[in-house]
Amino acid sequence: MSPARAPAPEQQVRRFIAGLSIAVVCAVLLYYGWLYREARRDGNRRSAVQVPVHVDSATDVSEIGYISEWRSEIHFSDKQQWIIWFVKIPATEKLYSCEWEYGFAGFKRDDAVTLIRLSPTDDGSSCVGYIVGLHGSKKGRVAQVNVNDTEFMW
Repeated sequence: MSPARAPAPEQQVRRFIAGLSIAVVCAVLLYYGWLYREARRDGNRRSAVQVPVHVDSATDVSEIGYISEWRSEIHFSDKQQWIIWFVKIPATEKLYSCEWEYGFAGFKRDDAVTLIRLSPTDDGSSCVGYIVGLHGSKKGRVAQVNVNDTEFMW
């Protein structure tokens, strides 16, 4: 029986590098998992806020439309959930980009909504507003959003 031989130095270096690589990958995965959980927690906290709708009929604009497209992303750097809805107003053929701030976050494509823009800026490019669901389980659900006229975006 021959005595156990120690691995060659280059094998030891390869094993060390492989082990270190696995440890780094695991640390990165754990870190991004934590960031994702924090962003989802932020989204859940903001969606739990009950948004009261305050409308001043003299200056605010209320239009009926639908969600033509939407996007949802996790911003790891800010640990935030980001949702943007594109609301099409058929009566004026305008398209508004609405970035979610608080309230209901479950609007999807083709949902009928009322878009309320609070005191639009002079050029009409951006303002605070609300999206209010009109039908089904989303009827009466409200999201507070930052509204931007896409005409001024591109």
